[in-house]
Amino acid sequence: MEDKFFELFFKASNKYSIIDYLNNSSYDDLGEIDLNNDTFTPICQIEGKYFAVLVNGSYRSLYENALNNIVHQDDRKVFEDLMNPDCILERLQTSKTPNFRCEQLRYRLYDGTYRYVRQCVITGKENGLNEGIIRFYVFDIQNEINHSIGKDGKNEDLKLLKRDNKTGLLVESAFIEKASEIVKKDIQTTWCVVSIDVENFKLFDEWYGREKGDNLLAKIGEILLENEKKRGGVAGYFGLDDFSILMPYDMNHISQIFDEIRIQILSFELSVGFMPAFGVYILEDDLSIVDGLRHASLASNVAKKDFQTRIYVYDSKMQQQAEQEYRILIDFMHGLNNGEVTFYLQPQCHIETKQIVGAESLARWIRKDGQIISPTIFVPILEKFGFIADLDKYIWNKTCRWLRSWIDQGHEAVPISLNVSKVDIYTIDVINYFQLLIRQYRLSPDLLKIEITESTYAENTKKMEEVVSNLRKMGFNVLMDDFGSGYSSLNMLSKLKVDIIKLDALFIKITKKDYEKRIQILESI
Repeated sequence: MEDKFFELFFKASNKYSIIDYLNNSSYDDLGEIDLNNDTFTPICQIEGKYFAVLVNGSYRSLYENALNNIVHQDDRKVFEDLMNPDCILERLQTSKTPNFRCEQLRYRLYDGTYRYVRQCVITGKENGLNEGIIRFYVFDIQNEINHSIGKDGKNEDLKLLKRDNKTGLLVESAFIEKASEIVKKDIQTTWCVVSIDVENFKLFDEWYGREKGDNLLAKIGEILLENEKKRGGVAGYFGLDDFSILMPYDMNHISQIFDEIRIQILSFELSVGFMPAFGVYILEDDLSIVDGLRHASLASNVAKKDFQTRIYVYDSKMQQQAEQEYRILIDFMHGLNNGEVTFYLQPQCHIETKQIVGAESLARWIRKDGQIISPTIFVPILEKFGFIADLDKYIWNKTCRWLRSWIDQGHEAVPISLNVSKVDIYTIDVINYFQLLIRQYRLSPDLLKIEITESTYAENTKKMEEVVSNLRKMGFNVLMDDFGSGYSSLNMLSKLKVDIIKLDALFIKITKKDYEKRIQILESI
């Protein structure tokens, strides 16, 4: 990729250094990474284009979010090789052009489609950058790609892309090409695009092993190929657990395919959590296969949330919901930068003395015009798109800063509870982060209580045992939040050894009908 860049660079002018050329080019995004303290600083960004909001914060967190939510799944290995914080500096120093690398990949746009970009990273004192400082530039090259492919969308590279080895199905580009041809030739048939996901497939691979995971993918491929023969159309496999079918619209036939895949999955023990999710989009005359895939995928995401109805047909409300979520996400990240996000302390009182003995720090978003946005609106969206860690770290820092100020003013401090999400556990070194917080703000660890929801404990007990144990060794109190909401077991409690359990509100809701039973349960606890 560097060769391609230099071809363009020297055609433009060889009077400039590389970084001068980059700085004077028409880039979409520009940011600076500081590996010395794992920080990222945005310098320039075209707003409302890519499905990413560049904000000050942890570079590792930004990298994880981009890898999981922004980069096309087929380009993730390229992105990892280029941007992984654990090896980015070493690879820059040993690259063909010292301290400079450049790769081509696809980024997700706000509308859910993807666009080709050229991403360049540069470092080195010769480029005016101190040790550990890296700059990255993102250039939109979709028009360049379109020109190289040609108006009809064909070139030698596309002709080589045929079928996936595991499933026997067409890969994404070949599927789109073939499906487009079929729809153009047969305009009398009502065609639909079906997007198929196997929920929690990564977990399936971990539980049963890669070989059985590949076998399941192959079985699904066989089912879809058989559907091609019987009913026409074409099927494709796009990597991981993503399949698609173009077929004549018939809900009975779609349900039959669903049942065949479900039976294959149920042939594995303990696999009820790996059910397929189908999203269906009935093609309109003026809509491309790419747009059809996007709408079908949106419908399959809705199906994943419903354990009873696993086949959803797209309607415009889904698109409106997605656009609303994107808008809230954009507005929130800007609000985070503009000081609109703060925290409130919810007091915890002793039931007999009525004294305040603690508090829980809760995020609040108050717009400049005074409008308060409920956490029930923005928190689920941040969790869905992987940005919840940015909010949590912000609230942790803001709370600790306030607590230090409160103590310095001569007030007596009570312990403050801080919420830690599942995303935090897997994307941040939580142990190290809280160590840094208590050092930075000179706080005793017993002034902070770490709240982790019950569902997080249930998903990876071994990981949680390690995190909880280390936090308690450091002197923090660890709480299990929402106990009784659906995942709890006494065995879980015996393994994790948390300091406090917080009962879910619904769990202790007492009515006249079940008064005696509920009281007995509470007394036992």
